[in-house]
Amino acid sequence: MKFNAKLGNFTTLSSGMKLPIIVDQKDRMTVLKDVYKFDGKPLIIDLLTSSKDNLEFKADFTKLHRFDSNIKIIIKLDEENKDRLLEKIYLFDRQALIVNMLIDGEEYQKMLRKITDGQRRKLFAIFNDICEWEGEEVNEKRKDLMRNFANGNGYEEFSLSDVDKSIAGEFIEHCLIYALSRGVPLNESEHPAKLMDSEKYMYLCLKLRKCAVCGAEHTYDRETGTGIEVQEHHVQTIGMGNNRQKLDDSNHKKASLCSICHSKAHNDNGGWESFSKKWHIVGVIYND
Repeated sequence: MKFNAKLGNFTTLSSGMKLPIIVDQKDRMTVLKDVYKFDGKPLIIDLLTSSKDNLEFKADFTKLHRFDSNIKIIIKLDEENKDRLLEKIYLFDRQALIVNMLIDGEEYQKMLRKITDGQRRKLFAIFNDICEWEGEEVNEKRKDLMRNFANGNGYEEFSLSDVDKSIAGEFIEHCLIYALSRGVPLNESEHPAKLMDSEKYMYLCLKLRKCAVCGAEHTYDRETGTGIEVQEHHVQTIGMGNNRQKLDDSNHKKASLCSICHSKAHNDNGGWESFSKKWHIVGVIYND
């Protein structure tokens, strides 16, 4: 996007600077029409004066201010690009400029591969649930989980600010498996079936004898008839006339459900398909 503009008064930060670009009135409508394409993206800014002085630097789009007389685009420069601009600011300050604003394709691709805000929120919800249950401090537990995950999977130490989002996804699963295997109630977190691979989740529930829907653990005592019974629901029906005690069901898909959720699955008017969609669960082949 190319437009006429002037530089406003910049603000220095602890690391970098904020710089307003004041758009010329005659280009106001053109900029308003296209500026949304740059929102939240890494930029390459190219400044050109009437004297042909030219400067290119990198920045991030942060905000747009609309006034009756003009509009201001606020960009943020890191320390390196701030120094680059300040070295030659005298050539561009208070000058009529042609500004060419481009999306930095290479940096944008890197940004797309980074952990998302949603992934980060999910992780800290899991951290909070684990620490609430175990009585540990969140920051120390986070470091411990990250270190164990990295060592166990051959990854270098990483930061939750910029780790690759595929690794972040694996780490979410690692933390969920840790929580589920220790009976941690997931109060802040979303349902695990939404956060990890559904087949892995279902297999883990069958292995741990946990209800895949409500998270109840198997505590049933046959002698006293008390506690919660977690049962194997056969997604593929056994069929009339077959003896459940003698039938080899090793190749049948199953789901781990407590007696209450098991009853709901059988009584769902839409059958298993409706029930499984409602709870984001699937049947898996499991042999203990």
